[in-house]
Amino acid sequence: GGRVEGGSPAATALYPGGGAALAALEWVIDSARCRLDVLMYLWGNDEVGWRVARALAAKAGPDLPVRVLVDGGGN
Repeated sequence: GGRVEGGSPAATALYPGGGAALAALEWVIDSARCRLDVLMYLWGNDEVGWRVARALAAKAGPDLPVRVLVDGGGN
């Protein structure tokens, strides 16, 4: 892991299965309290892609900015 704003450690994890990775991502989105910065390598126009997009949009607001960077090479 690295360091995030305020000096607290950032957690990193590898999820080899899609279901576990999606569950972890949804937990992170739901648990965010100050901001969300998301980097997506592949983001499909499919059920999972829209599920993530809706979760991010629902969480975004004046007190919780959401920034998404999508890798153009992967999409």
